[in-house]
Amino acid sequence: TYKTMILSEYQAFCKVSTLFQNNVAQNDYMQMRLNVMSRSFGPGPPSTHETMKSIHGTNTLDEELSYYEKVAGVNLTKGCRAMSPILDMWDHHAKPNVDWMYIQDKQAFVIKAREKEIPAGFDIMVSYGTYTDSHLFAKFGFVNGDGSGYTEVSIAVMHHLLDVGLGQQFNYMVIGDEYDQNQKKIQTPLATDAEIQRKNLLQYLVSDDGYRDCIKKDDNPQGYELKLLKYRHLEAIANNRERWTVTFQPRNEKSKPTKNSHIPIQTDPPKFNPHKVRFDGSKLIPTCRLLALTNDDYDGKAIEALRKALENGTAGTTFTVDRQSDELEYRALMWLARLTNIALQKYPSTVQKDTDLLSSYAAPFRTKEWNAAQVRLGEMQTLESLRSIASSGTRHMLERFKRNGGDVDSTSMFNRQKVCPFEHTAKLLEA
Repeated sequence: TYKTMILSEYQAFCKVSTLFQNNVAQNDYMQMRLNVMSRSFGPGPPSTHETMKSIHGTNTLDEELSYYEKVAGVNLTKGCRAMSPILDMWDHHAKPNVDWMYIQDKQAFVIKAREKEIPAGFDIMVSYGTYTDSHLFAKFGFVNGDGSGYTEVSIAVMHHLLDVGLGQQFNYMVIGDEYDQNQKKIQTPLATDAEIQRKNLLQYLVSDDGYRDCIKKDDNPQGYELKLLKYRHLEAIANNRERWTVTFQPRNEKSKPTKNSHIPIQTDPPKFNPHKVRFDGSKLIPTCRLLALTNDDYDGKAIEALRKALENGTAGTTFTVDRQSDELEYRALMWLARLTNIALQKYPSTVQKDTDLLSSYAAPFRTKEWNAAQVRLGEMQTLESLRSIASSGTRHMLERFKRNGGDVDSTSMFNRQKVCPFEHTAKLLEA
């Protein structure tokens, strides 16, 4: 979360500066950091107009930029952030009525109406960028509630991603193991998180689908070896956001803002048109195939395929488990359905409950409860759509398998309803 990120920054600054620690309270830093994060805009890389001569003993822009990269590890040539006290007053919509840009020669942000004129009494509406509703709410504290934003969900239901894929926008400052004056290792918050993550990844491997018996090291050494390799691959992709998350197109791409932000754009909660849902599973499905992989896949050479990817360094980068057989595709889609079900069970509400809540105006417009319900609804609708796609896919693969003369009761089509004892999988941590 952003709160965790900001807290880690504060702890890092306190570690390197007693002056900072003694003069800046944690709550004050968090409030100031939130203001900078949510109310700053990007003017792009600095130009010679912004040269700060002699501030840090530097005389040129290049020297100043080098100083920041050397001391703070910040590469400002990729772009800066600037506070703009008027620009930050305007609200966001995916279909704004003005565009904004930074003019370096004028050292100013400039806005320009998209149409010939904006009707009197209408709010100026800008775009903060391409945000999912979940990200917009987390960073700025509101959503529009009209289905104009993208929705995003994760199937990483057993572990937390330590890198959420936002680059310099979101990074933990405190990383790795440290040592006290007696050379005793101290685990920082992120190091602890990483260790917890390693253990949580084991939960993805307790089903042993495609095997009649639960895999034990002594009883099925080849099955155990493949399971260990699958675990190594899970470690490699554990924080690769695109392997666990999916983004859906807006539920209402044609929606436009109303006269002002105090008027709801629409009263009925948005929903997907099931005939227009578009799903790109090119990154997500390979993760499910990895979870469903058995020794019989890759023509009986699944161990060799996974081991080779680990040895040549492509695990977690370019290597993915490609489509192999109808049986593997069936098991992979069953995994996708299983993970979406688990994700839905983690919500404190349901699609119907939040739809009723918003339709009945029980949560007043633009309150914290209203915004949270809108975000929940979008995420749960996305998960339900993803589950529907997975369920439809499994039915299709099952029918195709039967048409081709396959035995639906074969081991290769077996999906375990009750997970195997965790202690069998926990032994992977000892390997």
